[in-house]
Amino acid sequence: MLFRSVTPAGCLLAFCEGRLQQRDWGDTDIIMKVSRDGGRNWQHSRLANNHHELIVGGRSVGAIPKTANWRNPTSVYAKNAVYLFLSVDEGGESQGKISSGKSRFKTRFFFTHTNHEREWGDGIRWSPLREIVVPHAYYGGATGPGRALYLNGRLIVPANTNRGQENKRSFCFISDDLGETWRFSGPAGSSTENQITNLSDGRLLMSKRAAGTQEFWVSADATRWSRLPKDTSLVTP
Repeated sequence: MLFRSVTPAGCLLAFCEGRLQQRDWGDTDIIMKVSRDGGRNWQHSRLANNHHELIVGGRSVGAIPKTANWRNPTSVYAKNAVYLFLSVDEGGESQGKISSGKSRFKTRFFFTHTNHEREWGDGIRWSPLREIVVPHAYYGGATGPGRALYLNGRLIVPANTNRGQENKRSFCFISDDLGETWRFSGPAGSSTENQITNLSDGRLLMSKRAAGTQEFWVSADATRWSRLPKDTSLVTP
């Protein structure tokens, strides 16, 4: 998976999962590459996260397994910085074990952001990791992956959680103060791998991977979602 954020100055930040094993659920970091000329040339790959540094940098974020599965990078440019949202599980545990609550750790959600873009000439630096605490009961889940939105001063981040394979929930993290506080949208069905975009009429569109097809939901402000008729011609694995 490769996702990117583009700044007004034409700087591109591209993110992907750096998997140390050839599987979805293993010891995984988030890899970043930077282009300062619109994608013609790219700097060497580097870690966008390092869970050992993030544990000791700033406040403690609690017990994160040493072998961690950082997944589904979801990014957006907001107020002269790039915001990066991540989910993390215990590396090596299967999706079924995590979703059923048999793993030692449930999925946790974090975000970080870069320093001000005008300072990037001296290097891109990331803020201390901060956790987004989900209020409802769950075991597994993930951000996005892909893109978040920043519209009219509001951060909107697609996500999903599950409590067993049959109890899944799609929703959005919402912040009106650049991550100082968070609230959560109403549910948008039970699918995973959510993407959101803004439509020409001002509404938001969520596209989600469902069982064998795509689902589409719309919202006026990301707080409440309504399902559109299913298009069975759009097939997903």
